[in-house]
Amino acid sequence: MAETLFNDAKRKMAAGDFASACPKLAESYRLDAGSGTLTALAVCHEGLGKTASAWTEFIQVVSEARQAGRADREKFAQQHVDAIEPKLSKLTVVVDPAAARLSGLEVRRDGTALGQAGWGTAAPVDPGSHTVEAKAPGKKPWSATVTIGPSRDVQTVSVPALEDEAPPSPSPAEAAPSMGGSTSEAGSTQETTPAPQPESSAGSGRRTIGLVVGAAGIVAAGVGTYFGLQAMSQASDVNNLCPVANQCTSADALPKNHDARQSALASDILFGGAIAAVGVGAVLYFTAPSGASSPPASTAALRVVPSEWMRGATVVLDTTW
Repeated sequence: MAETLFNDAKRKMAAGDFASACPKLAESYRLDAGSGTLTALAVCHEGLGKTASAWTEFIQVVSEARQAGRADREKFAQQHVDAIEPKLSKLTVVVDPAAARLSGLEVRRDGTALGQAGWGTAAPVDPGSHTVEAKAPGKKPWSATVTIGPSRDVQTVSVPALEDEAPPSPSPAEAAPSMGGSTSEAGSTQETTPAPQPESSAGSGRRTIGLVVGAAGIVAAGVGTYFGLQAMSQASDVNNLCPVANQCTSADALPKNHDARQSALASDILFGGAIAAVGVGAVLYFTAPSGASSPPASTAALRVVPSEWMRGATVVLDTTW
């Protein structure tokens, strides 16, 4: 393949088609790095106007020919080096001191890294467009393109102090949503999540719940007291109607005795609930966080609902988390 590419390239060079011949010679040299192929590639690049590439390749041919004892090839290559060198165009890359001090600074010329030793040095380049790039962690990338003339053009590209990179914009999931959802341009409404409440607000909400639950316990104790007193009153009436056990002849004693038992049961249940509610309220109040992050505060409401059960009332505590 290397030989085939070489012969094909020679025919194209003879026809003046250097643009097609040079890539074939470059591939042939990659497959079989012979000094003759490199010489032909240098001649092709010179004919294509890539003076810097041709100059570099002819210098390499001179070195290889000298080592191989090929005086004829060495002389041929040296003549081309001497002829091309005065016409070389050069590009200097200067780096601002502020940028040079950046950790991880990377400077590239046409995609190839340019080491610090090459900064400020006029280096031969082929005529045409050349791009210089610079980047560093935490800084905005910078680039500039310059056009180099075909003969003895000398230009300089200065890499400035790099600007700080802008902080990343919050993603939609991180952005604080507006209350009630947001509407897109297409008119669809997107569901939003409430933003976390401040730590102090969460702790205050929990203490509020504790107070509400405790208050519910106190109300339950008051209602329990009422039923307890009613049970005692009803039991006293039963005793008045039937002073001697198992010898009662009053028709009103049985329903009054039933009412007294129901009132006593209601009093027991309410007092038990009151103790539990006061205990839970105390725990919620005294364990409310003062600095730890918490979910949004819960809401609670106390309702006293009339009920036909036991001819009394129902105490309901509504809580939402």
